[in-house]
Amino acid sequence: MNTDKIISIIVVNYNSYKYVNELLISLKLYEEDIWHAIQIIIVDNNSNIEEKKNLEQLNKQFDNLKIIYNQENLGFGVANNIGVYYAEAELLLFLNADTIIIKQFIIDLINKMEEYNSDVLGLQLLNSDLSIQKSCGYFPSIRQFIFEMLSLNKINYLKKITKPLVYYIEDECEEVDYVSGACFLIKKCLFENIGGFDKEYFMYFEETDLCKKVKNNNAKVMIYNNKSVVHYGSAVISEFSKFKSDCYFNSFIKFAIKNHDKYSSERIVKTYKLLIGEKIIIYKLLWRLLKNPIYRNSVEYLSNGKMILSNIQSRFNNNGI
Repeated sequence: MNTDKIISIIVVNYNSYKYVNELLISLKLYEEDIWHAIQIIIVDNNSNIEEKKNLEQLNKQFDNLKIIYNQENLGFGVANNIGVYYAEAELLLFLNADTIIIKQFIIDLINKMEEYNSDVLGLQLLNSDLSIQKSCGYFPSIRQFIFEMLSLNKINYLKKITKPLVYYIEDECEEVDYVSGACFLIKKCLFENIGGFDKEYFMYFEETDLCKKVKNNNAKVMIYNNKSVVHYGSAVISEFSKFKSDCYFNSFIKFAIKNHDKYSSERIVKTYKLLIGEKIIIYKLLWRLLKNPIYRNSVEYLSNGKMILSNIQSRFNNNGI
């Protein structure tokens, strides 16, 4: 173990060189004082040839960088597990490729972890316009997910019997169920003790599952509000596709079944998947229609037309679609 490194930063790449490049530049700019004590590990999930050539150029720019090349796309969680294998520091910082740093934050993050006696510390992220991004939540259930998809959680009475899938905090630091996987700090010994990310999740809910294992280990998950990291959000997988939709729902159902959700019988799960999947497809079609200038004026002429447009866009942003 190299004790000279205080933190190992792990970034998974899949054809997202331009974002990774911006991330590394911003890291070096704001963390110059401790740059010598930072190890950066990029795990490439079998990007295209041009992408790999670009990544090799990064080795010439950044002296503390290690790049691991996978021979196939192993998914987000497994790629991160591979990165941890090469980590030299006792603290691991997982960063999404589509994040960028806007001020110094690593020492502050480490100090807050110690101050609050936290085992996992996530950051409340910012959107590209610097507005607050919902970066934590309660462990999801199928009932809760359905309530949000159908907007039932906006009904006053029903608000009392469900909890938000995602939200943001007002205070400096709060204990939460789970934090966004786009940026969080965890002790390496804990990560290894709980078995790392579950390889059964290809994409989505792997950080939620990890935080669940942390909680089951009687450890503490917290989120810190220090406004230092921007997360573009699904920038590297921005196009809607059946593959992406399937990954999302399959991962959600895996989480529900693994954690003994009482609504997760096979028949009910199939029904929910059908209903939710159809609803997302409908919203996507409506959103594409409303984006078209030919139709927008006529739609906005309708009562609450602008509100409909805003709500649909918000649904897709919140669900990473």
